Amino acid sequence: MPTTDDALTHEAKAEIVELLYRYGTSLDQRDWPMFRTIWTDDVETEYDEIGTWSGVDPFAAFMEKIHARCGESLHRITNPVVWLEEGEARARSYIDGIVLMASGTEAMRAVGTYEDVLRETADGWRIARRHYRKLYMKVRPLDEAI
Repeated sequence: MPTTDDALTHEAKAEIVELLYRYGTSLDQRDWPMFRTIWTDDVETEYDEIGTWSGVDPFAAFMEKIHARCGESLHRITNPVVWLEEGEARARSYIDGIVLMASGTEAMRAVGTYEDVLRETADGWRIARRHYRKLYMKVRPLDEAI
């Protein structure tokens, strides 16, 4: 249902927050079909110095490739805030991720924020633009990474 007033409904906000959480779940479960349901086909993503992608296909391919080389992971998405600005649904959330390296002796910890612009589609809310701003990212021995 399209949102036509000046504020997002509680239902719309709840659906968007669920979408943000599904991002972490899809990465941790390596569920690439689920991962694709988070984004619009024409999504624009910017992950600071990691890279930028136009379109869901190259972005999903990159994420699948880098996570295939890793062990288990835990992407914690927290502090979601959802609002309407200039007619666009927006969300900000925190990421605190731990990804075990294939060696099993090291882990990468990534902490930062996601700034998203969302679009309501026939299949529900999708992220149309994302900017990841890194606060901290480092690979360390496993006992020091957490």
